[in-house]
Amino acid sequence: MLALLLSALLSLFFFIVLGTFAAKVLRLPANFIEKALIGLVVINAISTIISLFFPIGAYALAITILLCAGLVLFIKGELLRLFSILEQKRTIILLALPFIAVAFLIALNQPYKYDSGLYHVQTIKWIEAYPVVPGLANLHGRLGFNPNSFTLFALTSLFTVFGQEIFSVNFVVFAMLTIYFINKLSTIFKTNYFSNIFLLFQILFITLIFLFDDLSSPTPDFLSIAIPIFVFARLIEIEQRQSQAGIKTFIPIIILCCYVFTVKLATLPLLLMVILLLVKYKPGAKNIVLLLSASAIILVPWLVRNVILTGWLVYPLPSVNLFSFDWQVPVASVILEKYGVTGWARDPGLHYVMAAKMGLAGWVPIWWAQLTLWGKFLVIAGFVCPLLIFVTQFAKKFKEAFITNAIIATAFCGVVFWFFLAPDFRFGQAFIVVAAFSPVLIFKFAYRPERPLRLFVTICAVFLCIQGIGGRQFIIDAVHQLSTVVIKPQLLQTPAGLKFKSYNINGITVYVPAEGNQCFCHDIPCLPHIDTTITTRGRTLADGFRAKKPKH
Repeated sequence: MLALLLSALLSLFFFIVLGTFAAKVLRLPANFIEKALIGLVVINAISTIISLFFPIGAYALAITILLCAGLVLFIKGELLRLFSILEQKRTIILLALPFIAVAFLIALNQPYKYDSGLYHVQTIKWIEAYPVVPGLANLHGRLGFNPNSFTLFALTSLFTVFGQEIFSVNFVVFAMLTIYFINKLSTIFKTNYFSNIFLLFQILFITLIFLFDDLSSPTPDFLSIAIPIFVFARLIEIEQRQSQAGIKTFIPIIILCCYVFTVKLATLPLLLMVILLLVKYKPGAKNIVLLLSASAIILVPWLVRNVILTGWLVYPLPSVNLFSFDWQVPVASVILEKYGVTGWARDPGLHYVMAAKMGLAGWVPIWWAQLTLWGKFLVIAGFVCPLLIFVTQFAKKFKEAFITNAIIATAFCGVVFWFFLAPDFRFGQAFIVVAAFSPVLIFKFAYRPERPLRLFVTICAVFLCIQGIGGRQFIIDAVHQLSTVVIKPQLLQTPAGLKFKSYNINGITVYVPAEGNQCFCHDIPCLPHIDTTITTRGRTLADGFRAKKPKH
């Protein structure tokens, strides 16, 4: 508990200080949560830049803390105003605390995500031990996926303090967004009572709540769903103000859209929102320079990491082949990795490569049969509802505001992109939910209950019950092991009896699990299976790996 709390407070310190500083320098009219999320983007960019030259360990952490501590002197007034606003929101924070407490309990568990044992933790260990390693993806294809958030997890893991990684970022973002949604639900309820916008914010909040199984893991899935949810909610909020918003209002949203793409490629359709906002609000030269500079700071270090890790600009996309470094992952391996993403989303199992190569008529029936009834409803509604809204508007039955149409168009494009790229629900959850419930934006209503305060508290209680029931097994597990996690949360457990074999690559010992393909928290380098087609580029792990040249 102590370690998780310390890591969470450190993450929050970085987010608030750097976000407030960035908002002051750029003169952004951002609210508290926007500033904190911009701070997340800034500290992630810093950690990624550091990772290009140095391992992210004790020195990197100490320097970053000193940097942020120094910045506090320049933004002391802004921080005081920020905390005075929080002081005025005591009731909101009080209502949010039970949700945050439950989330904290869940976050004390070991990471439950399969991919955390497969490559999440292993990737973070490499970041903590070495600067970015050339050709690391040759060792294990998943080590080349490079979600940008992994460098941030490494920076805040406090491994040098506690001897194990502490994953707090997802929990901190959940806590911040919980406060945001409770606050907005309260504000909307006070002005419009039980309205269509209130209902839509409830749906988005419930979607966030159901990400509870991501809280103990460093999975990038959480940020790739939670940030788009916030973006859509914030856009709805801006439109409801019915005031003339300028491009400055949308700069935090644009930055978040550019950032989350580096966390997971599945969020690429959010860039449509960026384009629509830029076309509509026509930023001047000064704002264009600002946005281009911010985008470059986010994208360039991430792209450089991609190239060094894999030899490809965007991995695993074999169509973008710009380099010929000796460490470049062979194109056949990149294609196979791409099949793994697409095929597994269509038909998770032994036949995933076959599913990746199938046409629509082949894979859709297989994929459709595996969806739950609720999943089928959301997919159908996600395709049909936006189309009906646009067709009806085209027929001039009614006309919606620009932002509403931009939200629906982006969500619909996100669903289409998800369907053809990799239709695993977690890859497109934010887009699917918003597209499926887009009619709630259109059909406006407002109901004033007799006892509004009682109804609002009841709704919050119901949401808390949903969180508790949904995450009950995680909560039970955390309570049962509470005495063992007073200092540190649960380490990712290697299954009892699982042993690791080892073999030699040019004098370097490499480990392989005797069963399965997960290395869990084992020492690096660890592969999912023995691979005799790769070799080292030098005498140390930092020199990297490459594929062996074929013998003629």
